[in-house]
Amino acid sequence: MNTHKDVTAHFNPDGTYSVGKRARKPARKALQTERDSGLNILREFTKDEIIQWISENGLFLRVSRREMLFIRWKMQSEQLSRDFQAELDRWDDQKPDFAKRDALAVKFNNSTDRSERMRLLKQIQPYDKALKDHMVVMRILDERQKKVDRVYRKMKEATQ
Repeated sequence: MNTHKDVTAHFNPDGTYSVGKRARKPARKALQTERDSGLNILREFTKDEIIQWISENGLFLRVSRREMLFIRWKMQSEQLSRDFQAELDRWDDQKPDFAKRDALAVKFNNSTDRSERMRLLKQIQPYDKALKDHMVVMRILDERQKKVDRVYRKMKEATQ
């Protein structure tokens, strides 16, 4: 006669489960190795990434490196997209009028008086600084994009 202690639910890797008799416990060493490999995967990721995985998959499925890398890639991609958009919005709001800068540059090129040229250079300087600052931020965001792309490549390699 089967009692409720003899019957268990087995969760399969494809997300389904089956009900059957309780399987024998695996050897202690094999169980320890399985636990250690799962913990090693978890040590690679941040608390937010692990929480995201648990909220998407629940606690019953085995942790895979590919799934965790996918969550990392997704979170970093979304944050990077927001940062790109914020920088582009900031640039649209604060972008200097480069037509004025070009007019000052033409005056600078046509002028022969040193004091006039220095005055014009000082007027041109804020335009150049604004463009340089924007280019620095965009370069930093491009570097972050390369890191996100590396995470995506690692995720692809983990599936092979």
